[in-house]
Amino acid sequence: MTALVLTACSSTSTTSGQAAQGAEGDAGSVAVRNVVIVLGPQDSNSATVVLTAVNGSSTADALTGVEVEDTQPSSTYITGGQVALPPRQTVSVGYGGDSHVNLYDYEPAAGRLVPVTLVFRDNGRLLLSVKVVPPTGPYASVAPSPSAAPSA
Repeated sequence: MTALVLTACSSTSTTSGQAAQGAEGDAGSVAVRNVVIVLGPQDSNSATVVLTAVNGSSTADALTGVEVEDTQPSSTYITGGQVALPPRQTVSVGYGGDSHVNLYDYEPAAGRLVPVTLVFRDNGRLLLSVKVVPPTGPYASVAPSPSAAPSA
C-alpha cells in the first residue's frame, strides 16, 4: 500500500502587499485593492488616490481618512468627508464614481512608493506602500475633483 502525503503552505497578511497594478491589503472585513496615487494634470501640484474597496461585512463602514506619510500635502480632501462602504458591496474611489480622495499642494515623482494609511470608521487603519503613477493609460481620465482645494 502506498501512502500519498500532501503538504500545503499558506500565508496570511493583514498589513499590506504590492499588487501588479497597485497596493492591496485588508482592514478587518474591508478588502482594499489596486491603490495608486495618480498625479494631477501638469502644473496642478495635486494628485488623486485611486482604489477599490470591498466591504465583505453585513454592516456598513466608511473610509474616513487618508494619511500620507511623506512630504505632506497641504490639504487632503475626501468627497463628502467620507466614502460610504455599504455592506457586501464594491466601491471605486477616484474613477468611475463620485467619490474622490484628493491631495493638494503635493506632487511626488512618478514611480515612487509612498506610505499611505487608510482610516476606516469601524475596521481600523491600513498602512500601504502606494505607487505614484502618471495620468496616462487607464488613469488618463483621473484628476482631482474639485480641481482646487475647497475653502475651509
